[in-house]
Amino acid sequence: MRAALLCLIVLSHSAFPHARAQEVAPVPFAEVEKQVRAQRGGWSGPKEPLTTLFNAERVRLGKEFEAELLKYLGTDVEKHYWVALLLTDTEYLRGNEPLPELSLLVADKALSLLGGKEDEEGLGHTVAVSVNAAVVSEKIERHPAAVAYKRKAETLLSKDPDLGAFFPALGQEERRLYDTIEAGGVNGSPAPDAEQGPPAKIVGGILNGKALNLPKPVYPREAEAAGASGEVKVKIVFDESGNVIWAKAVSGHKLLLATSEEAAYKAKFPPVAVRDKNVKVTGFLVYRFISK
Repeated sequence: MRAALLCLIVLSHSAFPHARAQEVAPVPFAEVEKQVRAQRGGWSGPKEPLTTLFNAERVRLGKEFEAELLKYLGTDVEKHYWVALLLTDTEYLRGNEPLPELSLLVADKALSLLGGKEDEEGLGHTVAVSVNAAVVSEKIERHPAAVAYKRKAETLLSKDPDLGAFFPALGQEERRLYDTIEAGGVNGSPAPDAEQGPPAKIVGGILNGKALNLPKPVYPREAEAAGASGEVKVKIVFDESGNVIWAKAVSGHKLLLATSEEAAYKAKFPPVAVRDKNVKVTGFLVYRFISK
């Protein structure tokens, strides 16, 4: 009996260190956040310590990295902006593989947070995030998305040239890539009519079920706060390769139109041929929003 009691005590004590180890597990990105708060300029400050800590956390978290990162970002737009760069910029990657799809997801979340903001800083951040997202999209050959991002940035810049102060510093190759993106079309195609779009051979009706890839639109914070919901119908034209080259929201709540158009540009369709020749197709995408 005494031996059994001693064994139980030993086992109980051996379990406590493991429990304590679990309790003191590092909080994801805690060291990154600590460095941001400690250094002058925050996220805009020195990148050397930030990139070292960020990439170390990426390795430590492994498969949990994306989920923990999205939780860490919260609603801080500046954090979204810099993290999107840390995921793709060669200088910041330190030998790690770039994660362009995750970078674009972060950029889209930033643009959702910025939706409806009309102050200079908010519009300036929208320009900066959109320019960087356009370059990343073009690098991975998501041309329609690149066009949509660039159109967002250039539309704001044309309305207020002073927002050029927020245009991000691009390397020579990135600037060349950005300049090659046609804001009116894809890869040199002519700018479509603002209301009707480029002419198409086939009218396809509702195209949701035909899409190979149909990303969901981001639910903007302003729209969520206002309880905006319901259907948004977007008229689109996709080209001979199945890429959406034009999108225009024709009905729905005004706070949901822009995000629906952006999602439509990212859709992908199988090419449609007439007499063995691929042609442009027009039709509609319908998005449904449910208020929370």
